[in-house]
Amino acid sequence: MRPTKLDRSHAPSGLAQNLLTCFTDSALRGLVDVMEMQRKLTSQLLISVNQQQRAKSAELESWMWQRNETLQNNLECGVQMSKDLYLATTQAQADWLQASERLLAEANRNLLQTIQHIAPCGTLPATAMEPVCKAVKVSSCALESMSKATRQVTHFAGTNLGNAALNAARMVREEISAQHHSGTRHH
Repeated sequence: MRPTKLDRSHAPSGLAQNLLTCFTDSALRGLVDVMEMQRKLTSQLLISVNQQQRAKSAELESWMWQRNETLQNNLECGVQMSKDLYLATTQAQADWLQASERLLAEANRNLLQTIQHIAPCGTLPATAMEPVCKAVKVSSCALESMSKATRQVTHFAGTNLGNAALNAARMVREEISAQHHSGTRHH
């Protein structure tokens, strides 16, 4: 049986089949090329986003570190000023205490002189006023000793308290710095 004209028109010829295969292969290669370009673009986009995120993270960390440094410097400055104010107050108290000691010592000397001048002129003999004079002298010595001890304790406490605050602030700063440096080594 011979094929009719109609049947031959529906049957692909060898040339048409080759063209169809070429077009299909070309289309598949084009599709593979497009998919490869998409893969490369996606990969480049992911790399770019990752780099941007790392840069932003580094910028944020740098800003936070600078802010931390500024705050620590402000803290240390505030602590230093507080120490200076405390020492100035302590020194003013010590000066006031020393001035009051001088006034009391002068008042005691004047009292002793007055007692010594009254005794010979008055009806009481000088020996009768001797216990009063000794009591004034003992109280004067006790007051002077207590004042000196108070000044020394005040000076010692003021100096140590001011230095303790500065040392505490410095130690906190060193600890934060050590933590930051150990943290950056792990990244």
